[in-house]
Amino acid sequence: MTGFKKTAVNATLVVVCLAFLTMMLQAGQVAASPDATYYVSVNGADNENGLSWDSAKRTIENAILTAENGDNIVVGDGTYAENLLVNKSLTITSENGPSVTVVQTTNENDQVFEVKAENVTIAGFTIENATGGGAAGVLISGVENCRIENNILSNNFHNVTISSSSKANIENNLFGSSSTDIYLLSSSSNTVGGNTVANSVYGVYIYSLLENNPSENNVIENNTFNGNTYGVYIKSASSNTVSNNTVGSNQYGIYLISSNNNTFSNNTLENNGLGFSLESSENNTITNNSANSNATNMYLLLSNKNTADNNSISAGSTGIFLDNSENNTLTNNTISGNLYNFLIIGDAVSEFTQTIDNSNTINGKSMIYLVGEANAVVGQENDAGYIGLVQCDNAVVENVTIENNGQGVLLVSLENGVVRNNIFKANNFGIYLNSFVNGVVENNWVENSFADGIVLDNSSVNMISGNTASANNSGGVYLRSSTNNTLNQNSTLANYYGVFLYYSDGNDIDNGVVGKNYYGIRIESSSNIDVTNNKIENNNDSGIYMLGNSSNNTAHLNEITGNAKYGAYNANPDVTLSAENNWWGNSDGPRGDGPGTGYGDNVRGSINFEPWTTTGTPTTTVQPPAAPIPTEFIVIGISIPIAIAVVFLVWKYVLPKRKVQPKVSKETPAWKRPYKILDRNYR
Repeated sequence: MTGFKKTAVNATLVVVCLAFLTMMLQAGQVAASPDATYYVSVNGADNENGLSWDSAKRTIENAILTAENGDNIVVGDGTYAENLLVNKSLTITSENGPSVTVVQTTNENDQVFEVKAENVTIAGFTIENATGGGAAGVLISGVENCRIENNILSNNFHNVTISSSSKANIENNLFGSSSTDIYLLSSSSNTVGGNTVANSVYGVYIYSLLENNPSENNVIENNTFNGNTYGVYIKSASSNTVSNNTVGSNQYGIYLISSNNNTFSNNTLENNGLGFSLESSENNTITNNSANSNATNMYLLLSNKNTADNNSISAGSTGIFLDNSENNTLTNNTISGNLYNFLIIGDAVSEFTQTIDNSNTINGKSMIYLVGEANAVVGQENDAGYIGLVQCDNAVVENVTIENNGQGVLLVSLENGVVRNNIFKANNFGIYLNSFVNGVVENNWVENSFADGIVLDNSSVNMISGNTASANNSGGVYLRSSTNNTLNQNSTLANYYGVFLYYSDGNDIDNGVVGKNYYGIRIESSSNIDVTNNKIENNNDSGIYMLGNSSNNTAHLNEITGNAKYGAYNANPDVTLSAENNWWGNSDGPRGDGPGTGYGDNVRGSINFEPWTTTGTPTTTVQPPAAPIPTEFIVIGISIPIAIAVVFLVWKYVLPKRKVQPKVSKETPAWKRPYKILDRNYR
């Protein structure tokens, strides 16, 4: 009986104690045991318990095997050669930072750290040498809420790969010397912040491998990207935010391809090849950024419905370049000090249809870009920094000076327009006419264009009269797929091509001066061209050069003299150039093929040059250039006729002969060329 009483009393005490403990726990008076901390040292041993430095483990791997979810691992100074699988929720940190704590792979084709558990932190290490294809310094795969911070990651194929994972934080790390520093593969809602990313192929690479597993809603902020091929590269990924980053001295600063609805704000891009580059990307927003001193500050290729607002774009080769892109919106941008501040190229009217208002400025002057406004008049009083008119019939552009743009003036899909008495200097193209019909271009001065002075592209029945096009890098006047235009009383001087006709039939070139160019008049795959009563002289190669499928062309009553190689050269043996009644510089006629035995300019190929004139005055006197004279040629106190004479003497005796231009390939990257090549052969 006594034993029974003792047992009952003991049981009662146990129940009371348990109840008391439960009450205390509920009252918060008894705390749960803290997470364990395990220590790792190069002088430790894996058979120790690892709970102090004195009993530290030798390897990080053994500490991971020993630890439980929520535990900490602290690693002492030294170099550890390990490939680590982290499959528990752990915090793994170094004692004294990455400069003295190195983790190297033992197999270059394997990850240094492979994380397959949520809530993992890796901090304070140098992580290196996973150089095999696809291997990573840190791979986070299929998990959430991991942190990689305060590390140095270099000399890995990918320094950090985040695959099918979300809510990771990659912060305050130093990256370099890899194929990809931070690779977000089909991963969303991650943050990459405060890192320095340098000297790799890709700084940050965001890619959606599968449509149902996208990379979206990632935040890239407050990082520095320097010396990479691509600073930030986004492919097939949407709704990401890139903000407050410094992106400098990369070949491509921020590059998007097939990516939509991303936001870029408050970034600084400097000294890159391309600053912003969007290819086949839509509905992206670029706002409050500074893009300065990049070869091309902002480039959109085949990219539609994007918005660029309140950006500073300066000191590049090209400011903003829209290339075959539609329905983009530009507002409140400050564009200044670029070699070509704004350039737009397209093959269809829709690719010139943009929303660009006069809140944008170029070198302090408003941009004028109008679409569908008939009878528009743009003059000196508008103080324009750029002029673009699309589907604006009966428009007039007069008495303006435009320089350092992609086009001095752009007119697209426009009838009965007039461009007169303007000066266009140092633009990529001086006057660019696309689908321009029944218009007049007269008395303009166009010089020092990087490409062509006056361009007619798919344009017809226009009068191009009294213009001076000089010292343009390519054509003084260039016609492409343009028919039945009249070029009358123009002066094309010291260009590569004086006049270049390319697949352009039925055009007349009359009463002009074509001199000091490399080629005077080049007729390529163009027929029914009439060249009459021009001075074609002192060109470095040929006065008239005909090639390709060109037929029924005539050259009559011209002065063709002093051309270095040929007065006329027909490269097509199947057709004949009719070149009668020209003055070849000598009463004995030309030298060269056929019966020509005189001392005038050479002729070569199938050219009918008999009879020739025996005096140097054409039937109708050539008129002097009627284009306006740039202010730098006018000297106070000297009359206009004297000034014109000075200009002529400078052209005749001072201007250097043009050198042969290098061949340009269509494969040349856009960032290396500030304009689009227009289907021509540079020979």
